[in-house]
Amino acid sequence: MQIEEGQILCPSYDDCTVRVRFDDGPSENFTAAGPADHSTTSVFIRNYSRFVQRMRSAEVVRIQIPVYQEGNPTFEFRVGGFDNSRYTGS
Repeated sequence: MQIEEGQILCPSYDDCTVRVRFDDGPSENFTAAGPADHSTTSVFIRNYSRFVQRMRSAEVVRIQIPVYQEGNPTFEFRVGGFDNSRYTGS
């Protein structure tokens, strides 16, 4: 996940926790890490296979990440219609 403005508080040397909610289900914790170049506008969710598996059947995914001086805003993504045949991950 990447933002245009702000600083995501998730350094590459120390994982952080992000909250993810699929549709109206309960929030789940996912471990995330910042990029190796130490930029603060991106974060990578670990255990992507679990994330993608859950996303495949969801219409909406909400991700809550720690952002400097903004708390933990929630970003909403409409993922309905995900085309599994175009997914290149493992």
